[in-house]
Amino acid sequence: MKMKRRKNKPPTKSAVDYIELLYNKYAPKLKYVAKQYIHNDTLAEDVLQNVFEKALLYSEKILELPDEKAFTFLYVIVRNTAYDMIKVESRNNHEELTYEDGEDSEYLIDPNDYYMEYIDLNVMVDKIGRLPTNQQTVLILYYYYGFSFLEIATLLQISELTAKKRCSLARSSLRALFEKEGLSYEYKR
Repeated sequence: MKMKRRKNKPPTKSAVDYIELLYNKYAPKLKYVAKQYIHNDTLAEDVLQNVFEKALLYSEKILELPDEKAFTFLYVIVRNTAYDMIKVESRNNHEELTYEDGEDSEYLIDPNDYYMEYIDLNVMVDKIGRLPTNQQTVLILYYYYGFSFLEIATLLQISELTAKKRCSLARSSLRALFEKEGLSYEYKR
């Protein structure tokens, strides 16, 4: 049995105009709220952008709300988006790629991947480039950009399980490429 994918209708002109009005009215307040959670101006702006992108997705629901409740709705989205961003940032908190003397490092130290401790970045880019495009995409979105598998699935219009399988296949393929060419990586168990 095939599942039908629910597609959001594009927002109407009146919905876009109303969201724009809400943006002009509440953006400074919402950015302040986001900054209270995130403690970073740039990330607070990212949260604000994500909030209004989501608002466009739910524009029909927002149109049904009275003006004062629209702010509350947006506030809740800001809070949830900020929490999500904090989780993603903490998950992707990699060590700096610089040595103590300030020189740039050509090696990546990733505490989240036990099978790779020190890998030459140029070699890694080459190996990732050899993977099938669908595996490359999922691997990069997950490890580099910090997307969750659910977000990747939504973005690529695939199931969450498919996103997880592609990432797993990509990691297995990378291991095989390293082993095939005799390149070493350290196990950290």
